[in-house]
Amino acid sequence: MSDDAFRFSNSILSTKVYQDDAEANYNPFFNNRILSQHADCILHANAMNLYHNALLPKMQYDYYFHSIDKMKRKFAKWGKHADTADIELVQRYFNCSYRKALEAMQILNITQLEHIRRQYNP
Repeated sequence: MSDDAFRFSNSILSTKVYQDDAEANYNPFFNNRILSQHADCILHANAMNLYHNALLPKMQYDYYFHSIDKMKRKFAKWGKHADTADIELVQRYFNCSYRKALEAMQILNITQLEHIRRQYNP
């Protein structure tokens, strides 16, 4: 990943130093993804996602730059998918949908998950 994407997100979130080359180098998808990880920016990111095809990248950058307050934010971790093999086993064990299996994964402890694994992988 180039430093440009992080340069723009840092400009929007913390440094507030305007980047003049947004016309050529701003990546709307990547920056929307970064900004959607922060609770105070998620509505802005949603607005840009809704109108991604109507606004030029520079216009999106300008919107973010002028509407998001400068503040120190903690590093946001990227959302990750759970292990699909375990989810499939939970689906099979409980005979439920993918969504219900994800919910079950939240409350199952390691011992219970090991029991389910042994049922299908002796």
